Amino acid sequence: MSVAILDANGNLVTGATNSVSISALPAVGNPLPLGTLKAVNGVATFAALKINKAGSYKLQADAPSLLSATSAVFTLTPGRRRNWPSPASRPIRWPAPPSRRRW
Repeated sequence: MSVAILDANGNLVTGATNSVSISALPAVGNPLPLGTLKAVNGVATFAALKINKAGSYKLQADAPSLLSATSAVFTLTPGRRRNWPSPASRPIRWPAPPSRRRW
């Protein structure tokens, strides 16, 4: 997820390096802090956000001295956990070695 820091006219502030915090706001209960990082060229990019409990949430981005931004409501439903191998653990080869090519 990315958070852009905009000026009053809606333009990206490319020099902004503010610390941006993301929290999950559940429909019931206290906010869940998910992470904080500094913006680079006006954009804070969160590569991995994790919420471990089913329910309805909004995400809220906060930065000191800036207005907060809040997402639309989304719902997480329980499901079966799957342990997929990490993409980094599997080599990717393209094109296939000549011995494996089929014409």
